[in-house]
Amino acid sequence: MEMKRNDNSLWVFGYASLLWKPGFHYHQQVVGHIKGFKRRFFQGNTNMRGCSKNPGRVAILVPDPVEVTWGVAYEIRGKQHVQHALDHLFVRENSKGDYDTILAPFHPRHISKPDSSDGDDDDSASDSENDVTMTLEPFSVMSFTATAASQFYMGEADVRVMAQQVVSAHGKAGPNTEYVLRTAEYVRRHIPEDRDSHLFELEKEVRDILASLQLQTPHKQPVVVHH
Repeated sequence: MEMKRNDNSLWVFGYASLLWKPGFHYHQQVVGHIKGFKRRFFQGNTNMRGCSKNPGRVAILVPDPVEVTWGVAYEIRGKQHVQHALDHLFVRENSKGDYDTILAPFHPRHISKPDSSDGDDDDSASDSENDVTMTLEPFSVMSFTATAASQFYMGEADVRVMAQQVVSAHGKAGPNTEYVLRTAEYVRRHIPEDRDSHLFELEKEVRDILASLQLQTPHKQPVVVHH
């Protein structure tokens, strides 16, 4: 399978913060999944979502032959946009997050072709939306992940311990809680077929801890996650 990329085109797969904050210009986005990986918050972060004293936890793709990871593939078009996206991603993911670049087959979500037999024309759909409807064959995407060899790798832990680490971490990009909660909210709203128990269990524990902290300190401003 060939990578759908040249100097003027690139597909990038996002499964965590890229879902709600890609940070680059894209032509279209397609919901789908890659096989053989699961989303896990095993990577430490001491820059954007944490610090050296309190590292945050961010998501990586952990190999698992029976699992799939749902997310969004972004198509970037135009040499200038492609270069800007690559520069942004290699700094954001590789340089600051100690991630590696991988290529994987992406399987778009099946979207039924609109039924035009009722005579009701829908002029609201853009050309890119029509393109997405027809994009059903798997294609290759670029993505980013880390392994246990990463200097920031934190690995598996009890979900309550992980949630406490998330709540205590804050970096240049904001609180680690925002990273976890907004990822869970995006998946729940836009990818309802995703049954990622790890993500949603971590989200629940984080929310429980935040609620407990607010009860213990009623005179402080509540923690708010902006949508």
